[in-house]
Amino acid sequence: NICASYQEAVIVQLEKKINHALEIKNYTSFGISGGVANNLLLQSRLKKLCAENNLSFFCPKSNHSGDNATMIAFAAIIDHKNLIIDNNSNLNFYSSLCI
Repeated sequence: NICASYQEAVIVQLEKKINHALEIKNYTSFGISGGVANNLLLQSRLKKLCAENNLSFFCPKSNHSGDNATMIAFAAIIDHKNLIIDNNSNLNFYSSLCI
């Protein structure tokens, strides 16, 4: 099946890139978001990879990961008054995996 083969090729490449990043820097957690987070095979493989590397794995529930515009709207709803406080400047939504 062409689709299954393509999916496998993409997941293998993601695993390779993540492993490469882990060789360069010591991370404590890994997360996925967006529509791709709904891919159960990807979730399973990344969860396994994280367990093998002693990383916490974060993945949103499927009802929070379907469409980027929906996720932005959801974030606006839960923090419409900008109440989420980040005193230590630890909260960011920038990718730390730059490979």
